[in-house]
Amino acid sequence: MGFDTEVAPIEGPAPRFFHRLFFWFFLATIAMVLPEVVTLNDPIPWASAMGWQLGYPIYGLHILALAGLMYRRPIGGFAVLLAYGGLFGLYEGYMIKQLWNPNWGTEQAWGTIGGVQPLHTVMLVFWLHPLMAYILPLLLTERLMVRPGKLSHRFPSIFQSKRGTRFLLFGTAVYCALSIGSKLSSPSEMVIPLTSIAVLSALGLIWRLPLRGGRFRLEELLPQGRSLAVIWVLLFISYLFYGSTLRREAMPTELVSHIVIWLIYLFLISIIITVTRRTSPLPSERPPLEGWSNAKAVMMAGVTFIVLLLVILIHLPSTLPGAVLILVSFVLGGIFNILFLLYTLLKSLVSSNPVSEEKKNESLSES
Repeated sequence: MGFDTEVAPIEGPAPRFFHRLFFWFFLATIAMVLPEVVTLNDPIPWASAMGWQLGYPIYGLHILALAGLMYRRPIGGFAVLLAYGGLFGLYEGYMIKQLWNPNWGTEQAWGTIGGVQPLHTVMLVFWLHPLMAYILPLLLTERLMVRPGKLSHRFPSIFQSKRGTRFLLFGTAVYCALSIGSKLSSPSEMVIPLTSIAVLSALGLIWRLPLRGGRFRLEELLPQGRSLAVIWVLLFISYLFYGSTLRREAMPTELVSHIVIWLIYLFLISIIITVTRRTSPLPSERPPLEGWSNAKAVMMAGVTFIVLLLVILIHLPSTLPGAVLILVSFVLGGIFNILFLLYTLLKSLVSSNPVSEEKKNESLSES
């Protein structure tokens, strides 16, 4: 199978199947925790049936299928990450039906456009899921859990800079604290974020110490070949199953409601195709990247998260300001991402010719 080897040849033993299985579970856990716990939609997913029956299958299959597919070709910058994340978020349509008939946030709804809720689409498809369920899980695992690989080369301002790494860690900690703090009603509810921290820390320590997973690269661990095909088949089956069993009454009967969602799919897929075709692979010969210890930064980000959360809970007379701030970030962030994706698509369409297959093949090898 052809793989885009934009990094130096992989040295040392390849991960075994149990390494990949554990890593897939770990990545699925991060992808579920960030959007579900941070929004308190499912505060402690391991203690509820929804977490195991809905959370892990949906978040795990989506991030593995989409990331595995993304790694088959050059990653053309942040817009491609956003587009793949948007495809992730569109499960809120045919699986959960929130984009047509939401059962939350109806008091903030703006009406519908072609039967689709614009506010929920902006927040879920272009902000929450791209950022919290797709981009951040990949960036955090690339920086903290594995050897530097493709993402480290593609985004040097984040991964080859201590300042960029600190921004990634502290930015995530502050945003999560503000979001969770805007929804907790008493300090006793601190058990909710602390449970997630404990679970992620335990899985991370198992991965780093007994399994010594830090010696592998992300591109080695994501599903490839037959395993990727199996993941996609399972994802397709999950759409059929959840689409036919979850909130069946919320599925629209008007054709225009489906056409709007199909157009969003087309928009995001067009961005992936056009940007990828115009992305040159990184040089195959380049010095290997070396990481550095993240222990101090991780500890300080964790302390920042806990302290800020306690300050919000204890000293603020109301959680309303935080809730408004997070809602505004969802809406404005989603609108900004839409404009950014539109700009990227137009720029790609009018830019120079696509990179030739011969040039791409210079950086391809059999995986």
